[in-house]
Amino acid sequence: MLLTFLLTSAVSAVRLAPPSSRLSVLPRRERASIVALAADASLAEAVDSACARAAPPRVGLDDNGETELRIQNELLSAYAALASQGRLRAFGSCAGALPAPEPRELPPEAQFQLTGLPTKAFAPPPVNNVADLAVGLTGAGLLAAAALVLQVDYRLFAGGIGAALAADRILFKGLLAEGLTRAVRPGYASTVVKHEAGHLLVAVLLGCPIQNVVLDPIAALRDGRFGGVAGTVFFDPALGEGMRNGRLSRESIDRFSVIVMAGLAAEAMLNGKALGGQSDEQSLVALLASLDGGRTWNLGRIQNQARWGASQALLLLREHRPVYDALVTALESGCTVGEAIATIEAAVVPTFGRNGELPGETRRRKLRSAAAELSDLVAPARVVPQNGDAAAAAVSQIAERLRAIDRRLAELDPE
Repeated sequence: MLLTFLLTSAVSAVRLAPPSSRLSVLPRRERASIVALAADASLAEAVDSACARAAPPRVGLDDNGETELRIQNELLSAYAALASQGRLRAFGSCAGALPAPEPRELPPEAQFQLTGLPTKAFAPPPVNNVADLAVGLTGAGLLAAAALVLQVDYRLFAGGIGAALAADRILFKGLLAEGLTRAVRPGYASTVVKHEAGHLLVAVLLGCPIQNVVLDPIAALRDGRFGGVAGTVFFDPALGEGMRNGRLSRESIDRFSVIVMAGLAAEAMLNGKALGGQSDEQSLVALLASLDGGRTWNLGRIQNQARWGASQALLLLREHRPVYDALVTALESGCTVGEAIATIEAAVVPTFGRNGELPGETRRRKLRSAAAELSDLVAPARVVPQNGDAAAAAVSQIAERLRAIDRRLAELDPE
């Protein structure tokens, strides 16, 4: 299951805590009419068509992942073609232009200075926390009451329930337990939507095409990649190729880190703390710990990478907050992936202007300008000394230019 997760880059938001109102899924005709009011319906159809072609095969393929990689590249090409037509402005707009990529070392105090939130705000709650125990105690009370009413031995009743839960885990991948959680925890469904919206938006901003978003337990079980819980599937062919040949670039690792921590970042942004997302954190740990046998990525470095990724995701979501809010509303209405992408694009216009720069585009422009300025600074001085005074002047000019370079480098990298 973990291998499938990593090869497909499927982000699964498992065990998100307190749930809310049930997800109201509108009929497709109503959903389409709502989205069409603000978004490009033809764009939604184009994306949905590409996603359908990229759906996983129903039978296993033993070709060393080549078919999977081909499917990922085809979906990426479809998104890239729409972007080249100017129909996907947000897609990849922050690729290579994160809000604060430096410093790379981000201890808890530095994370607080950068985000305004403590590190614990991004940490998923431990399994079997107070909320889980409360649900368990409630369930035990209901079980005892039912046994009393039916006049049966509580132990037999409990044994039957235990067997049912075990069968649920084996046969239904936790679907029944997930459904029970949604029924007894108000707010769970809403939390799931907001968590997955974080993954989806950040993946789009970093140029990773979305293939599917599953918010309903039955749909998750039917998909087969989520184990009965909600999740988002994004494709990163560079990550898949790197894992296949055993050579992952730092760029791929960073991109995965930001996307996989984006669900927790969304919860921290909205609630000041994460309510779930243990599986996201575990996925990042599993990936990093698997590299060179854990020699390079020890526990301290993995924790630093998690803080860095969560911080970048939070900053991305904050600067695109109106777009994120529109996406949450669309997902709550039961939209398709294509409709979600069209909603993002529709929300970009009132937020940043029809022809205005997006945040990532502004950062890239400034980086290009700084690079050009730095190139001018390091250009050799055209000085031809003719005597001792001229030679001294040339040395002084070179020294001043070197000091200017040092100042500019300090501005670009304060660390």
